[in-house]
Order: sequence, then C-alpha cells, then structure tokens
Amino acid sequence: CLADIAFTGPFFRHFSQDPVPAEIMKQRAPAVFEWVARLWNDRAGSGDDALLQDLPEDWSPWLRDIGTVYLPYLCENALAHQQGQRRFSPTAGGVRYPRARTSAYRVWCLEQLQSHCNTLPEDALARVRDILQAHGAWEPLWRMQTLDSGVNRGLTPPFGCSHKML
Repeated sequence: CLADIAFTGPFFRHFSQDPVPAEIMKQRAPAVFEWVARLWNDRAGSGDDALLQDLPEDWSPWLRDIGTVYLPYLCENALAHQQGQRRFSPTAGGVRYPRARTSAYRVWCLEQLQSHCNTLPEDALARVRDILQAHGAWEPLWRMQTLDSGVNRGLTPPFGCSHKML
C-alpha cells in the first residue's frame, strides 16, 4: 500500500535506526518494529493490485490539515526565508511557534510540491486541483509564487554538503 510506503520513511529513519526510539518500539510496539523491517526489506514484485482511481474518503482529514496547517506554515517559512530572516513566529493549527528557525529545506519542499504539480498532465492536474480545492489546500500551495530555496540546484535530494539546511 502506498500509505505504508509514505509512513515508513519517518518510522525507519527516526524511530527504528535511532537506538533509544528503536528500543522503545521493540518493547512497546514490536509489531510496528517488525512492520518497518518488512517494508524496508520489501522488493518490487508483479502484484496485481491496481492503483486507486479515487481518493479514499478517510484521507480528507489529512488533506484538510495539509491545507490549513502544513502549507500555510511552508508559506510563512518561505516568506521569512525570502526576507532573509533567520527566525520567524509562525502560527500552525492555531498554535503560535515563537522564534522558529527558518529552513531552506522547507522552502525546497514547497518548491518540489509546486514543481510536481506543474509536471502533471492537464487532466490529472484538474483532478488534483479539484481535490485540493475541496480541502482548502490549493490556494496555500500556490500562495508563494516566487520561491528560491537555493538548495543544491539540479541535485536531489537536497541533503548535500554544499548547503546548510537550517
């Protein structure tokens, strides 16, 4: 399942590879620890599962969160980055975060989201636009039109030594 793959990134890197969270997961959630290992060791196969044609309804709360919390935060960070601020005080989900660090990586995230949208065929882009508009996520995705993270242009991912991410 694609959702499993999406979740495995943070679970693998942040929880199963760090000794302290890994031990906690082994003791309190051994099935989750085993799931991470299984997914990490999985290989592409000849599965018969077709891709979903529509978005599952249970994704709606996540998309609303993305539209009302995550994307506005990315925009506030991008504006602070654009203005050369090292720190800014965003509000996300009704919570104010005073003096948060401005992050070039977060600008890069917004650049990538916009870039991937711009590569979609027109019919797919129309479907994505409809879904994101229905969840309040389309406008904040495009709120910042001029983005320049300055992060390792032409290279992916943006974690090279040539650019400090914070």
